[in-house]
Formats: sequence, C-alpha cells, structure tokens
Amino acid sequence: MPYDNAAPLLKQRVLVLGGAGYIGSTLVPMLLDNGARVHVIDRFFFGENILPAHPRLTHARNDSRLLTTAEMQGFDTLIDLAAISNDPAADRFSELTRAINYTARVRNAELAKAAGIQRYLLSSSCSVYGFNPLPITELTPVNPLTTYARANAEAEYDLMQLSTRHFHVTALRLGTVFGHSPRMRADLVVNAMTWSACRHRQVSVSGSGQQSRPLVHVRDAAAAAIAAIQAPAVLVSGGIYNVAAENITIGEVAAQVCRHVSQALGEPVKENFEGQNDARSYRVSSDLITSTLQWHPRHSIEQGINELLDRISAGLDLEQPRHHTLRWYEELHRNPHHHPQVRLNGKMLHV
Repeated sequence: MPYDNAAPLLKQRVLVLGGAGYIGSTLVPMLLDNGARVHVIDRFFFGENILPAHPRLTHARNDSRLLTTAEMQGFDTLIDLAAISNDPAADRFSELTRAINYTARVRNAELAKAAGIQRYLLSSSCSVYGFNPLPITELTPVNPLTTYARANAEAEYDLMQLSTRHFHVTALRLGTVFGHSPRMRADLVVNAMTWSACRHRQVSVSGSGQQSRPLVHVRDAAAAAIAAIQAPAVLVSGGIYNVAAENITIGEVAAQVCRHVSQALGEPVKENFEGQNDARSYRVSSDLITSTLQWHPRHSIEQGINELLDRISAGLDLEQPRHHTLRWYEELHRNPHHHPQVRLNGKMLHV
C-alpha cells in the first residue's frame, strides 16, 4: 500500500544510486507503490534478490565511482544513497569513503545536471553536527568529528553550489535509522540492542548512556525522500532538512529495548554499561521538514522494537556477517575472489 498521505509520483522517472541498501530497499518499493518508474544502480554487495520484481523497476550492477552521463539519461530525479554507511566502516576504509561519499556524489550530480535531470536528492546524516549540547536546527554550524561525517558535510557544501533554477539539489540529514528492511542491518543502535537482548538477554551501553541521538524509522526516512522529490521545486531547491522522529539518549533506548524484550520473552534482560562515552551527542529539530513538506513520522521506537521481535521470532538471524556492514566489507576485502559482486566487467574493484 502507498505510504500514508503520500501524493502519487505518477510517471516520474527516478534513478536511485545505492537502491539495494538498508534505506534504498525500503524506499524503492514505496516509490513503486506511488507510481514512479525506478531504475536502481548498485553493487549488490548484500544480495541479488533484495529488490522486488516489478514491471516499473529495472536495475543494473555498477559502481557509483564509474558512472557516465549515459547512465543518467532519461530520468527526472536522482536519489543518491550510495555510500559507505557508518563510522566504523568509514574509519576502516577512509580513502574509499571519501571517494564514494564525497567525490563520487559531487561528480554524479554534475553528470546528472549535464544529462538534464532536474532534481538531485542527497541522503546525508545528522552526524555532521558532531557534539552540541544545544538544540540543533539546520542553521546550526556543522561540527563533523568522524570520516563519515566529514565526507557528508563536504558533499553537502559542494552539491549546494550546483543548485540552479533548472537543477534542484536537496539534502536530507537523517537521524540514526532503525527498523526492519529487506537489506537488514544489525549495526544500528535499536536493531543491535534488540538482537543482543533476544540472543544474550543483555544490552551493552557505551559509557553512561547519556549521549543523545535523533532516531528515525527506516520507512519514515524513505517517506521523507518521497516528500522531498514530489514537493514543488521552489520549496526544496537548495534546501537541507533534518529528518528525525525522536531525540533520545542511548541509555533510554536501552531501557526501552530491555522492557519490551523482557515482556516478549518472559525473561529479564540486563543493561551492561561499558567503555567510554561516544563523543557524538546532539538533539535535532525536524520542524522545518514538518512545516515545509508536511512530513510526519509514523513509526515509534516501540514499534520498531516489536517488528524486529516479530522478525527474529520468525527466524531472522542478525548474527550473519552480511547484516553487519563493517564485518561484511572486511570479508569482501579479505576474500574478493569468493564474492562475484566485487567484480565489474571482469575486473576486481576495491570494496
């Protein structure tokens, strides 16, 4: 069914880079439900069968660093989700992260502009704010503390310079995403804690757990992308929007997970405070996207925990390496000859 209150995309032709990832594999079916024609370009590192069969969906295996103007022809909108997607993976593969999360994004936007694509949507991150004890809006100066955050901040800045009356650039700064997706991730805080609670009856919390995060369900993140690309261009051109449903401390997330999993299993789940506090802590306002694009989150943390519990009870095994971004990238990097998806046109490419 189409997402609540989403106006139809009708015959919009949408190119999605990284469309088989955690957010992309949720977004693509929603785009199709809303009438769009969709083409996905992805490396398909996490599986070939993640995307649904659909008459308005096509896809191709390619690397976002290798695209040409030819791949951009015939589309109205480019949604760029292709990225090394978290801090540990970005720190481990720092040069690759800059090449994909910054250089390729800017280059692909330039190609899209030259090909006549009218809209470019960047999936960025609230991690660009780093540490800030004050309430944050889109006007708050960025303070990126990690490789991943710096690449996002630099990409945002350069991409906004490309926005014109005929090429409309928009960036979504997503909070920490959670919830079930066809390309499942077990290395996001709600998902990781829920799995640990189910498997080990224990949830680990870094430091005191007082560091704050803005959280957003993966389907709400996808809905924000849809809201941005179907809004009048005058509203979103050159715009940056925070996308979060709830600001909450890591300790509060752990408490919710322990309570719900304990109730579901009929067994106690303990919190284990360990290690040093994460240096990143920020609470963001999503008032701008709510007022401008009428985006409203529909899924709570509780709903996310409960849907994960249902999936786990039905057999979802989040211990598998492919559900852990860094672990899977390292496996591909160590044993590329065992994984055909590391090759393109017969050539071995860096993960």
